Amino acid sequence: MSSSATHSCATCAPVERRRISRRAVLKGAGAVTTVAVATPGWGELAFASNNANRVGDVIVNIFLRGGMDGLSVVAPLHDGAGAGLLAAARPTLNVAPDRLLALNADFGLHPMMAPLMNVWNANQLALVPAAGFPNGDRSHFAVQRKMDEGLDGGVVGSGWLARHLDNTVSPGPTGLRAASMPNAQRSLSGSSVAVTMNSTDTFRVDGFRNSANSGVAVRAAMQELHAVSAGKLVNERAQEALAALDIINSAPQSPPSNGAVYPTSGRGRTIGRVLAEVAELIRADVGLEAVSTEANFGWDLHDNFGDDTTGRQAQNLQALAEVLAAFALDLGSDLDRVTVVLMTEFGRTFRENGGLGVDHGRASTMVVMGGGVRGGLYGDWPGLESQNIDGNALRVTVDYRSVLADILQYRLGTGNMAAVLPGYVDAPEKRLGLVMPLGAPI
Repeated sequence: MSSSATHSCATCAPVERRRISRRAVLKGAGAVTTVAVATPGWGELAFASNNANRVGDVIVNIFLRGGMDGLSVVAPLHDGAGAGLLAAARPTLNVAPDRLLALNADFGLHPMMAPLMNVWNANQLALVPAAGFPNGDRSHFAVQRKMDEGLDGGVVGSGWLARHLDNTVSPGPTGLRAASMPNAQRSLSGSSVAVTMNSTDTFRVDGFRNSANSGVAVRAAMQELHAVSAGKLVNERAQEALAALDIINSAPQSPPSNGAVYPTSGRGRTIGRVLAEVAELIRADVGLEAVSTEANFGWDLHDNFGDDTTGRQAQNLQALAEVLAAFALDLGSDLDRVTVVLMTEFGRTFRENGGLGVDHGRASTMVVMGGGVRGGLYGDWPGLESQNIDGNALRVTVDYRSVLADILQYRLGTGNMAAVLPGYVDAPEKRLGLVMPLGAPI
């Protein structure tokens, strides 16, 4: 018997919406309906170089490097969902059910992630527990690389997001299509259109922002030095970089909108600055299609995990929630054309260890946020019984690529799914339906 139940909503859905489910937890589920949707072929979709004519969303990929514990992000509220088992396995680390922020009758959000509840209540946040890398590898470097490359094994040498961009044509002047911030991200490795920058303020060549005369002179010298000629790839890349510099330097600067406040100190300072600048670039209409970044707060908590208020994990989750909530508020209606996806290489072990921490596990929780997201909890919750704990780690029931596939097809209009996620065997039953197709009412 399948452990999943399906639900759908009145809005158009490309596939049935697979809400998080388990036969022992979900009772009295509503009738299942499916709405057929006609969507253009992937190869026919194309991006324009400005927001007014854009076909797909801006994708913001945030990698939580270090292995975030998903069981403290979304946790069971009662014994039927596994609350008692989790409390017994984590006697000093567990979040008491009455402290969780109820997401539905069965699961709750960590209390320090309260800043995200406005996004949740606006149905712009999807949470996917028991998601992750489908194989059993627990090496940080190995799994991060495979996930950045969109694989479950092997190596291809380029990132999944880079292949999406290179297989999706953007007609006319391309603008600033993609950026790695604040350093090079492997998901954009190999892209012919992505630039790497620490920040928009420091992205320049000395002289470009000096006096008008010297700026013109430096620009002209660089242009002549790297004049494009057939077969000169380095010159082509240099010209792309010069164009990106021009775009960044001429883009209008604007403070955060709608009263949004990003963290300026502590854990969230760097990713907060990055997302504030991303929001600024989106408002400036520079043709941005993809951003890859990371939030390295120290997720590898083998010890000193801490309590649910002042502990290291709790403070990490608070910083993450504050940044995401600020980004959503800052974008306002522009969030309708942005999709944010958060991933991590693996979760943490089900049981705490002797150092009051949790070791390398398997399943974690993926997060998807945006105006085109159909908010809710998604996936197949395996339960916390012993048969679902693989080597002291929660079993993965949702391949991370199933989440990416939904986003790629229905929010980004990727040009070639097989090229973007090589080796991934797509099937309707794998899809979660957590995003609306482009053109559907938001």
